[in-house]
Amino acid sequence: MTTAILFTIIGVAILEVPGETGLSRWNLRVIACSLFAAAILTAYFHDEASARPPAWATAHASWYGPGLYGNRTACGQTLRPGTVGVAHKSLPCGTLLAFKYRGRIRRARVIDRGPYIAGRDFDLTEALANRLRFTGHGPIQWRHERKR
Repeated sequence: MTTAILFTIIGVAILEVPGETGLSRWNLRVIACSLFAAAILTAYFHDEASARPPAWATAHASWYGPGLYGNRTACGQTLRPGTVGVAHKSLPCGTLLAFKYRGRIRRARVIDRGPYIAGRDFDLTEALANRLRFTGHGPIQWRHERKR
């Protein structure tokens, strides 16, 4: 991104160069446009190249659901048996995460607050836990997912 900013600054500076340089105003505009194009392409391809998914982190998780169906989550939706989501104490509502457990990977959004048991980082909904075949509580791998 800093390369793109540098190309943009140079392009703007070239447009401000007085006519004593021996280059016509048209030539200066061609050079400036080329630098702007280079800035845009550099920013685009640099972002694509760095689009590797973040590394997996390990957290302690549990799951919840039965007995709470029909209640509103902290993020405003109604918890139902098929609701795929996760509770976290501080991540913003709607944050997209990926969870990996024993080779299975599933994506889910933060839909609730919790867990309220010490030492646990995530509470998976029953539907998410079932899709991962996660039972009880224990370690699980997770990461932030990029929006598609």
